[in-house]
Amino acid sequence: MPISSACVISSIIELKGISMKLAIVTGIRQTIAETISYLDENGLEAIECGYQHFMDSNNQSLRDLSKGFADNGKRIWSVHALFGKGSNLSAIDGEERKKTLETNQKLLQKVGMAGVEMVVIHPGVAEDNKENLKTMSSLIVESLAELVVVAEQEGVKLALENMLPKHPGSDGEELLNMVKQLESPWLGVCFDSGHAHVAGDMRKHFETLKDSIITFHIQDNDGTRDMHLQPGYGTTNWRDFVDVFTTMNFTDPIVIEAAPWGGAGAKWMLKEVTALLQKAQLSLAGPESTQWFARCPKCGHHVFGTSGDWFCRCTQTI
Repeated sequence: MPISSACVISSIIELKGISMKLAIVTGIRQTIAETISYLDENGLEAIECGYQHFMDSNNQSLRDLSKGFADNGKRIWSVHALFGKGSNLSAIDGEERKKTLETNQKLLQKVGMAGVEMVVIHPGVAEDNKENLKTMSSLIVESLAELVVVAEQEGVKLALENMLPKHPGSDGEELLNMVKQLESPWLGVCFDSGHAHVAGDMRKHFETLKDSIITFHIQDNDGTRDMHLQPGYGTTNWRDFVDVFTTMNFTDPIVIEAAPWGGAGAKWMLKEVTALLQKAQLSLAGPESTQWFARCPKCGHHVFGTSGDWFCRCTQTI
């Protein structure tokens, strides 16, 4: 899950002629100047932040933030709204849902002042009771109907995230139905690859949702639980991801919602994920049409490239 005080930075790569902006989670800097400097040092242009910074800032500070980014050619791409028990937009408890709606309406007003382009929201929390899940799936649409009014007023889009099993919105068709019921240009989908992998067939979920996707969270896991591993270090089929992505005309930031593998820095993670999405991971055919990926025994990182032109984190000679 996103860190509330975090921001996301993006870097542009080219993939089969398609411009792709990768983004990563990092702690927000103390001043606008420090944040801009950090982005410049890494060749980055956009950020996604957690909600807390905006909720805690006064209106003038937010306007200054917007101006500071615009003056330097940077974008505040998105903000992740609060989530979890007590902050549930599909809460069956009417008072909780009302308070959560009010908080999200305030957040939309705040991020609008800061020039943020969209807010990512969860459709609900985990629930074992299937009847309650059905009720929650209806209640989130009611909440969204109120939020899109404020979103349009503030010029901020809402991105509804696909969820893990036993959550409303874990099924691609169900999530798509939530969005289509409102038919608002201010509402779309945030596709989380890790959630889709745990929920079942990642590619199927992606293909179902792709025409409504307005932002991404990419991460990896072993298919059993939400682990937020760096893409490539779980069992997600990233070739499937690339195949579907290249059918889209998506040019906005794609957030890597994971920490760098093995204590590496952000720059190295960007390098590895870029190689991964360019299908440059060094592999060989395994049994039953599986693929085995080469990993360096010294640094523990995957090896990318070809047998004649490759790299790992420590560049150990194979």
